[in-house]
Amino acid sequence: MSRPGHITMLAAATCAATVAVLAGVQTAAAGASSLSWQQAAARVHTPVYRPRVTLQIKPQTLAVNQGGCVIGAWGSTKNRKGPHFSIDEPANTPQCGQPGEVDQVSSATINGKRVPVLVQCPHIPHCTAHDGQTDGVFIMFVGERGPNHYSIQLESSHVALHGLLRIARSFVRVTAHQPAAAKSATAATGTPPSPAAGSHFGDFRSPDGKVWCGAGATTFCGTGGDPAAPSNGPQTLASLAANGKVSLCRVAHSSVSSVCLQNWDDTAPVLKLGQSTLRNNIRCTSAANGISCVIASGPGKGRGFRVSATGQTRIGPAGPPPAPVPVLGDALGGIEGFGMAHPSALALGNDITGHMTKIRWKHWGAVQASGSGTGYWVPPGKPLSDSRAAPSKIVAFDLGTCHGVRAYLRYKWWLPTHGGTIRAAFANHACL
Repeated sequence: MSRPGHITMLAAATCAATVAVLAGVQTAAAGASSLSWQQAAARVHTPVYRPRVTLQIKPQTLAVNQGGCVIGAWGSTKNRKGPHFSIDEPANTPQCGQPGEVDQVSSATINGKRVPVLVQCPHIPHCTAHDGQTDGVFIMFVGERGPNHYSIQLESSHVALHGLLRIARSFVRVTAHQPAAAKSATAATGTPPSPAAGSHFGDFRSPDGKVWCGAGATTFCGTGGDPAAPSNGPQTLASLAANGKVSLCRVAHSSVSSVCLQNWDDTAPVLKLGQSTLRNNIRCTSAANGISCVIASGPGKGRGFRVSATGQTRIGPAGPPPAPVPVLGDALGGIEGFGMAHPSALALGNDITGHMTKIRWKHWGAVQASGSGTGYWVPPGKPLSDSRAAPSKIVAFDLGTCHGVRAYLRYKWWLPTHGGTIRAAFANHACL
């Protein structure tokens, strides 16, 4: 195989030139509560694809992280010498990340397009295809069928290249189950239903189809990614955080190294003129001059942005946003609830004893916050399937900064009805 040489890919974060990228993706996925493909598709704003060919490698987990990325893993995460592969959808975005330095060792035709076959190994820049299936990682960015709005980051180790190509060519679109009423409306009109007043849509478009918005940890609206937009044309993106912080991006000529957004869902419902949708205390309203998104209540009320096909602007009170509300560590502290303010549920991994739900917090933002919820207890000597719900307590403390964000750095978690106490509880680190 030809080896064009060492290349550096646009990276959302600096990655060491090792196989740590694949390990990180699989570790994150392996700690997740596994979803069905339809559940995953219902939770994100972008199309979701699954591989029909898995080479009989056993699936481990499928999860959606807090950035809205679908992460899946196949194969044992304990036996690193066995065959395993993972997906990260959508790739090439700051939310989902991608590897840093890699070597291109070959290329293949996938969905009618030439796709580089990349390898990341401990001795970059001298990786080969052999490294990809032994001590390194094969990496491919598989474009979706159709408009190719985004790509699937497919990674593998201890899998032969011909097997990886079989997986890459087998991806099919997954459609989330629609409620019966929504199905009827779509069948009758041929288009997805529009949000009703007071609804809480995860994503939506402007009436002219030129603005696409999504709500998650932050709410964003962008232009320049619709199917009719010119290639390498201008793009804009505005995002609004829960504390009222507004971030704006604009590029006159988009490219791989200069871009505001890389995903676009042209199947998202339309927010009609005069209609509003509310999610995570951010209200977005459609008007003739564009879509406006603002904080609905609390300290940052009225702060936000307006985006239209012709431009973007900040709106609301001038000056800096209010002091940020602390979060619990960062998203790497677990697979649910971490990196968020007063989370209503927490999950450390697949083990049910590491789950806590229906959490109600007191004194969030103070030196120490306390919460009560439902945890799970397994009788001694019994399997996890015999777990029982039990009252659970939690405290978050050590208020500081986690990767530049105000956060509680540690927490304790115990079951008071089964002998647990705050003194005996282990102090876990929430910032990793």
